[in-house]
Amino acid sequence: MGCHAQFPPSYDELAGIQTLKQNWEQREPIEWVQIHRMPEHVQFRHNRHLKAGFDCQTCHGKVEEMDKVHLVSDTHWWPWMLPTQKLEMGWCVNCHRENDASQDCYTCHY
Repeated sequence: MGCHAQFPPSYDELAGIQTLKQNWEQREPIEWVQIHRMPEHVQFRHNRHLKAGFDCQTCHGKVEEMDKVHLVSDTHWWPWMLPTQKLEMGWCVNCHRENDASQDCYTCHY
């Protein structure tokens, strides 16, 4: 709920957000489909990116127009169902460079 609690009230109209909030209130597990899979040695924190001013749409596409969140369209998939191109280290480093974010290894690897 860390990210979803920050959505504007208009998002409450989306069926997925309604289900999420209902499960949260009833303290029931939330069924979900993993979108990105990163190595265990990489820590991605949504809250840091939101605090820096990035919208969900930057990585997930037009979430307000979809019934489920998915990878952006130029993602390529390895045969064993792991995403490539998006959210690989090079993609992250390029984004950090373009936005003057830290490129210190310990920013993401801790």
